[in-house]
Amino acid sequence: MNNKKLLVASSSKDEAITQWIIKNQLTPLQFDLVLIEDLLNKYDIQDSLDDKKTSIQWFEHNNLKYSNETHCLLNRVTYVDKTLFTPFRCEDRDYAQREFEAYLGFAFNSFEKAQNCSINGLCERIYSLPQQWNIISKKTQLFIPKYYWGSKDYFPFESGINIVHSTIYNVLNWSSNNNFSQLTGFCFEKPQGEPVFVLSVGNRRLITSEKQLAVTQLQKLNKILNQIKPIFNYFIFELLIFVDQNQFTFGCINIDVIRSKNNPLFSDFLHDHLLQEFNKCLN
Repeated sequence: MNNKKLLVASSSKDEAITQWIIKNQLTPLQFDLVLIEDLLNKYDIQDSLDDKKTSIQWFEHNNLKYSNETHCLLNRVTYVDKTLFTPFRCEDRDYAQREFEAYLGFAFNSFEKAQNCSINGLCERIYSLPQQWNIISKKTQLFIPKYYWGSKDYFPFESGINIVHSTIYNVLNWSSNNNFSQLTGFCFEKPQGEPVFVLSVGNRRLITSEKQLAVTQLQKLNKILNQIKPIFNYFIFELLIFVDQNQFTFGCINIDVIRSKNNPLFSDFLHDHLLQEFNKCLN
């Protein structure tokens, strides 16, 4: 890490890894933490740019607090909340948010990091469910859910059993819904099998499942993970796979950590591997 300290930039104190850092009082011992709300409202940004280098400098009370010359970056900005921009005039809010997101993308990509930060400041690029499923079907042999995305007036499934009505970016909704009065134009068949969540940090993984998987299933799951990792090239992600005996169906990949944070081993897993894997993956 070239003797630089690790700065974690986060969208919220409720983000799983941010919450773990705060709960375990790891700041400022191992990490520094900056929330984008504070970056917007609290810090004085005095960046400089020339032909030789880009210098990111965030000041607090006239003292340099964070810089890309003193810190490496772990980006945990999984969303930018539009309520941050309510102090702006109504007609200026969307523009202000787009400008701030563009700045985050520029600034975050000027740090040494283990990620390819999105141009709008998010920690990784987000793919809709149809995009994810199309990518997986083309690049792997995994099963994907049967789905429909089109007119609300057309319903392609013969039966409404196990059909999920949702939106294309809602990776958290896997509950079947027989209420056809609220059709969205996007629906899919919930895969058969046990939902298994895999948290991946660098080359380490934590599996969360209500049922114990057989050795052969764990081996297959590990092969699947090794297939998927280079496709999306995320540093931290949570993967959902449905396991039905020997059939494995890809559910989704998520940059947010939702289910794994409830795993009893989550804290120990991050203690053992987060910094180590970050250092290995620095670009």
